Amino acid sequence: MQMGFYFDQTRCTACFACVVTCKNWHDVPPGPASRRRVTSIEKRNYPNLFVAHLSEGCRHCANPACIAACPADAITKREADGIVVVDQEACLGRDGCGLCLDACPWDYPQFGPYENARIRHRPGRMSQRADQGQDFARRRVRLQLSGRDTEHAL
Repeated sequence: MQMGFYFDQTRCTACFACVVTCKNWHDVPPGPASRRRVTSIEKRNYPNLFVAHLSEGCRHCANPACIAACPADAITKREADGIVVVDQEACLGRDGCGLCLDACPWDYPQFGPYENARIRHRPGRMSQRADQGQDFARRRVRLQLSGRDTEHAL
């Protein structure tokens, strides 16, 4: 089985609730560091504008290029569910290696801001919940949009 992140691009308003929820879920401290990114796509000119938003994170690829590129074998893919995990202790760091970032077609591997930071993507609560047989996608977030409260499952 291959798990992934469900994203409905037609409903995305770039509110960054997915980024905040993911940071909270994975205990990432406040600041620019994040396990998800929201990219805005703008095409054409007025009056025929096109704007879309894309929530991005590790895609847990079927054949991750980052795994083959890592000389330290710090990146693996779990056979049971397809989740890509990183052993931060084995990672050689951005300055010492960084080959996973070069190999990833999505430019996903993220490193900390300090010298020779190690990759941030690591076994998180997603894999812990999968191990426990829990549905990790059923996290609800209350948002206040346009003066009305709404609940979204993330």
